[in-house]
Amino acid sequence: QKLLLEYPHSTYSASAFYSLGWCLFEQGKFQGAKDKFMAMKQAFPVSPLAKEADLKLAECLYQLKDYAGLRNHLELFLKSVSGEGEDSALLKFYLAESCYYLQDYPCAKENYASARKLSRDDDLISLIELGLGWCALKANEYPEAKTHFEQILKTQGEENAWENALLGEALSRQISQELEPALESYEKLIIMAKNPATRLDAILGKAEVLCGLARYKEAVAVYEQAGSFQGPEFDQPKIARLTSGAAEAVFYLGKAYYDNGDYLSGYLSLRNFRDKFPVSSLKDRALILEGLCLKSLRRYQEACGIFRLSAGSSQDSGISARAELELNDCLYTLGKIEEALSGFEAIRAKYPPSEATVSLALLKLAGHYAQENKLDLSKGYLLDLISSRPEPDILDEAYQRIVKVCKAMGDLKEAISYYRLSLKESPRDLLRRQFQLAEYLEEAGEFQEAIGLYSGIAGDSALLAKGLLRCANISENSGDWESALRFYGMAAELNVPESRFAIERIETIKGGDKE
Repeated sequence: QKLLLEYPHSTYSASAFYSLGWCLFEQGKFQGAKDKFMAMKQAFPVSPLAKEADLKLAECLYQLKDYAGLRNHLELFLKSVSGEGEDSALLKFYLAESCYYLQDYPCAKENYASARKLSRDDDLISLIELGLGWCALKANEYPEAKTHFEQILKTQGEENAWENALLGEALSRQISQELEPALESYEKLIIMAKNPATRLDAILGKAEVLCGLARYKEAVAVYEQAGSFQGPEFDQPKIARLTSGAAEAVFYLGKAYYDNGDYLSGYLSLRNFRDKFPVSSLKDRALILEGLCLKSLRRYQEACGIFRLSAGSSQDSGISARAELELNDCLYTLGKIEEALSGFEAIRAKYPPSEATVSLALLKLAGHYAQENKLDLSKGYLLDLISSRPEPDILDEAYQRIVKVCKAMGDLKEAISYYRLSLKESPRDLLRRQFQLAEYLEEAGEFQEAIGLYSGIAGDSALLAKGLLRCANISENSGDWESALRFYGMAAELNVPESRFAIERIETIKGGDKE
């Protein structure tokens, strides 16, 4: 500094600028070092040290994370230097890094590959392999990413590169749904990582993998561990990742309890969610699930309060509709019948017919009036439901109910016509329903069609045997003993429990007892 002040134009000034910049760089004062190297280049553009200054300037820009400035500097500088040697490899590496952080991944991959061809330095090669691995990860090329990361892990390269390689390998496995190996890598990294930021990434990754494995209780504990972190590595993106992930873990823990029938634990977990994550994107789903837990615990009055809160606060019309449905169902259970029926009618009027909740409200109304023996009203609601073309499960239920209502009204032929429609429109569990249609036809006196359906059952020997016994019984009742024996014989050959009765009946008929 003294030399530069007293002899600014000395032949030693260029060396002084460079040396001062180098000292500042070694002290971690990268901005000051950058200023000195730039000043030297401007004052002594043809100095033999100009190339060295350009190289150190690139390192300063890299340390300062000025990736746009670094890219601009290197694209100019690389045009003036030889493309061989370790310095060129380092410059290509810095250019690749600048492209990576500027999210130009194809450019980054190209320059990492160029640097890899030039370098013989093991530590730099580790960093290059790391960059290639992360580029592959960004391009969703997970097998290639794992290959690069595993190369570093095998060689035990530069320490920071090794940690980041293990992190990348764990992440690539996590994204590829190789969750158990990913969990193992994250746990290893949590123990071994010296970089706090890398360790925090590993903890968050472990929690996410545990959620993926549906081990939500463990995930909640790991997120709580991550929440105890302090320091600059806990930046806004990581805070957002922690908050979002922790909310997801607590929500799905509550949902898992509910799905497994542990409604009290589910309620407590979801109540905890409401307190901790009031602005989470999952809050509407959590609130209605909390109400369902209370409903399953038969705490209907409390459930009503939660469903009212959900219906009034959710911006999602589907969730609001579901909350209103559950509220009115609880009111119905509490004996507030008229209020509940009015609520179901309000849902029908408020939401489009395609909304699943409207279909469920119609089922509730139809069920109530069927119990009250107001069959015309019940049938009307069911016809409205069928005409709205609901989802298959609900459509099937509507058909089953309208068949029962028609039978109860004494119109067996209409019941059969609806049953035929249900088979066409919802052909699930076809064999059982074919058998039931045959029963209805038999009851209606349509014996030949019933026999055709009973005997045409294929793929279920036990059900076919029952059908053949019914065919034999119809034949006996009509005095057609030859057909009866034939059907009993077919049932006997199936070797199912019903076959024993068929054999006994054959022996009885042949013995002359036809009663």
